[in-house]
Amino acid sequence: MLERVRSWLPGKARRDTAPKTSVAGGELLQWVAEGRRLVILDIREQKAFRQGHIKGATLIPYFELSQRLHELRPGQLIVVVGPSSARSHQAARLLRSRGHDAIYLVGGFSAWPGKVVH
Repeated sequence: MLERVRSWLPGKARRDTAPKTSVAGGELLQWVAEGRRLVILDIREQKAFRQGHIKGATLIPYFELSQRLHELRPGQLIVVVGPSSARSHQAARLLRSRGHDAIYLVGGFSAWPGKVVH
């Protein structure tokens, strides 16, 4: 099983033992550039997704997520991207409650500093 993502305490030399629950846009952009193995889960509506999304993102709208959890494989880090931090945070919590390693993009889709595809 993949190790859970952990956060670093600012200014500390040791690792925090609490799992990381969110990621900033710049850090996610770096992870993608490094080729880290993760699933970017876009929970916005299909219309918003078509207008622009992160390359390689999987679309499962928020209101369909509970019924489509079987489409996500356990053991993968899932980064939830939604219209806002609040909705993304809720979806990541749902995924964690079902055994997935999930974090959310702080600020929602608008916080993504990289290129978008249509």
